[in-house]
Amino acid sequence: MPRSLKHLHAQQIRWNILAVLHEGRKSGDVRKGGYLAFEVLRMHLDVLGHPLSETELHDYLAYLGDTEIACLERKKTGESAPYRYEYKITAKGVRAVTYEEKVPGVGIYSAEEED
Repeated sequence: MPRSLKHLHAQQIRWNILAVLHEGRKSGDVRKGGYLAFEVLRMHLDVLGHPLSETELHDYLAYLGDTEIACLERKKTGESAPYRYEYKITAKGVRAVTYEEKVPGVGIYSAEEED
């Protein structure tokens, strides 16, 4: 049964998040430990045509964390916000973004292809 366009769009956004994390890791856009700041990730996705609210991005990142292809680190700050969120891609995430491993709900696949 073909998947809905909404499902395919979500899959595309998750893949783009992984691609940004992967490219950030290679380009030096990341902080110590390979983590990319939430705000930087959100800015890159906006440039790619995925302007997401904070809540939407957190939801997508939670999915990626649940599937163990990205991980979160919550850091204390001395600023007005008590915490800063940073994310990085895992080895499984690298395999997913390079199509070496299929992860359900992540990637660019045809509408007829089943998970």
